[in-house]
Amino acid sequence: MTYPRFLKEKILKALDVSPIVLLTGGRQTGKTTLMRELAKEKGYDFISLDNLRYLSAAREDPIGMLEQFTAPIIIDEVQRAPELALPMKMKVDEERKPAMYLLTGSSNPLVAPKLNDSLAGRMFIFHLWPLSQAELRQSKPDVLEMLFAKDWCPQKYIRWEHAEMIETLLKGGYPTVQNLAYDMREEWFSQHLRTLLERDIQDLTHIRKLLELPNLLRLLADRTSALMNVSELARTLQIPVSTVTVYLSLLEALFLVVRQPAWHKNMTKKMAKAPKMYLVDTAMIAYLVGADARRLSHDLHLLGRMFETFIVLEILKLMSWCSIRLQSYHFRTASGIEVDMVLENRSGEIVGIEIKMSETVRGEDFKGLRTLQQEVGSNFVRGVVLYPGSDVVAFGENLYALPVMALFV
Repeated sequence: MTYPRFLKEKILKALDVSPIVLLTGGRQTGKTTLMRELAKEKGYDFISLDNLRYLSAAREDPIGMLEQFTAPIIIDEVQRAPELALPMKMKVDEERKPAMYLLTGSSNPLVAPKLNDSLAGRMFIFHLWPLSQAELRQSKPDVLEMLFAKDWCPQKYIRWEHAEMIETLLKGGYPTVQNLAYDMREEWFSQHLRTLLERDIQDLTHIRKLLELPNLLRLLADRTSALMNVSELARTLQIPVSTVTVYLSLLEALFLVVRQPAWHKNMTKKMAKAPKMYLVDTAMIAYLVGADARRLSHDLHLLGRMFETFIVLEILKLMSWCSIRLQSYHFRTASGIEVDMVLENRSGEIVGIEIKMSETVRGEDFKGLRTLQQEVGSNFVRGVVLYPGSDVVAFGENLYALPVMALFV
């Protein structure tokens, strides 16, 4: 089944003005499907560097390979041949017209010095996440715009049933996984991660023996949504801190993990500075920690961490096509008062989001949001506690309980 990708509209607008558009995102998130769709609609040539013939030509004679095609060209998996960067730069600087090259990268191409140095400043960059619930339901919500609006008029939502929540967490957002039975999901993730950790990692580093990388990924799955503590990870794995730091950078470059930096208005304030770390897909977490529906029903601690991860990722996906540019953070004071997610727009206005798995919301659940509200002052637009219930309930000035379904429909 083909799902709508709401990022497509932004890509099309960028092609009208930019000579190069780069679409990043992990493998199997749907980049190639979207690019083939665009190639068909626009009549662009499509080259995949997963094809050994094209890959060999790109590495050995990048100028000659590009000259075989008339722009616009879609080049899939461009990180596999950084040799293409300089010829593309030269061509762009000569002609300087929109929509010359549309590139995709399953590992972050900008970590490759040749690509970064040559193409930076000449392209628009977008990121394609695994499918959001909004895309799966083919409904494009404007909840982020709504949260920053001065005249917010919340609507009525339906309750997110507990059983449906667990099944949604176990399916995650990878398109192929959506129609697979549970045992086949296990096999799919086994093959998927093997490809990433044994083959794609070589596009990023010349280090051949990354023996502890799979163990680190499993450890991060077990600690998803927690503050990142590199020293603790190093002690657990019994490897140097410097090695863990390199491994974390590689996992981020493969788009397997994402970090949320800490928000602070004043660097002298006593705020936690450590980022929070999330795996990019809850079905992948379930595979790595060995969790099924029965375990999630009984292990509320694991379910809570997966629920927070899921909601944070859904918001990051909404941000990728949102009409307003936002940055996301987490907030935590030195005394442990926290807000799961802080969204900030270009004007410095703030929306705080607390994530709660329980269907009952109480005043004490707004403790972190009230602290953030005091810290931010007049720039605080709104604070919400996202929960699986159905009612929007006011808990004070600009503080609301908001159903999770607002992110989906």
